[in-house]
Amino acid sequence: MNGNIADTLDIKGNLQTSVDIKGYLTTENRINGNLLIGTDAQTTYGGSYTITPSTNEQTLNTNNKIMMNNIHIDSIPYSETPNEFGDTAIIG
Repeated sequence: MNGNIADTLDIKGNLQTSVDIKGYLTTENRINGNLLIGTDAQTTYGGSYTITPSTNEQTLNTNNKIMMNNIHIDSIPYSETPNEFGDTAIIG
């Protein structure tokens, strides 16, 4: 699909294609619905959406996949313990 899709009202629904979409999608008010681009974008991400920080590198295989939720990254555990020299920070 090539060209422009322009509207001065709402655009609602799904726009799907098995080839790349080239051009512009614009509206003066709002856009509702889904835009799927290319055949690889049809695959939904099936991994975890909650990540726990680690000392090892982590990769989420999200390239060219549809994400159904936001990614949540847990905080790194942190506490302080008082001692005779002040406080000791414990991270992890």
